[in-house]
Amino acid sequence: MMRRLSKTLRFVATLLLLLLQQCSGLSSSDRTTYRHLVVLVHGYLGSDREQDYLGEALRKEIKKPCHSTSNIIQHQLVVLNSKANVQKSTDGVAMGGKRLAAEITEWMEQQIAEIELEPSTVLTFSLIGNSLGGLYGRYALAELDLFHTNDSATNDTNHRSTRTVLPLVFCTTSSPHLGTSQETFIELPRWIEPHVATVFQQQTMNDLFGAHGSTVIRDMCVTNEYLSPLQQFQKRVAVANAYKTDFLVSVSSGAFLSLENDSIYHQQDTLASST
Repeated sequence: MMRRLSKTLRFVATLLLLLLQQCSGLSSSDRTTYRHLVVLVHGYLGSDREQDYLGEALRKEIKKPCHSTSNIIQHQLVVLNSKANVQKSTDGVAMGGKRLAAEITEWMEQQIAEIELEPSTVLTFSLIGNSLGGLYGRYALAELDLFHTNDSATNDTNHRSTRTVLPLVFCTTSSPHLGTSQETFIELPRWIEPHVATVFQQQTMNDLFGAHGSTVIRDMCVTNEYLSPLQQFQKRVAVANAYKTDFLVSVSSGAFLSLENDSIYHQQDTLASST
């Protein structure tokens, strides 16, 4: 199981770094330095050390020479292992998403202040959320000023800061984007799902099962407030667990494969794509 996980994380790291390096063609040629801000978000009952392996893989890969871009281009990587929801992942997606948004906002303000006197530097923003962390990430995007540059309520300072940052890659690994109702490893009768959620006595489980009036996951799937920020990223990647060994996150929930969705999907071999 750990071998499969390591392969998945290596694939994600390689893919993300490739996308980061390709971004050099997204801005004017006089900008020669890219500082990539990458947020790693842990899952249910996880910690900020949960994705240490991925963070180290990213740091290692970005040091390798890139042959697809000019030697003038410089890529810097700054990683935030989110701590906002450590030991706090049971009170629901909304609460966790708001805490994450506040943490990202403070961190990004620090990063923007550091390069204020470096006009040739372009900031990019990427987020990788594992499991529940992917839902936290999607909720947090709707809370960030970065994705509301056209909002008349945004003050001049925030507006200047948000224009500095380029949304680059949003990636989730085994995140229950469609919730867990009728999506568990062993399918549960619909009538029993609210009782299962009640046993846990957690808002997070109410959200995942859509129990006791919770609609947050459905809202994030159909409401422009949450979809618009996702559209602003250059790339969006959803990595699903095709081994079917995850009780709460099915392949369909992890990869947005709803039967009600008429989008066209293409299967890609991860081994072939990483060579």
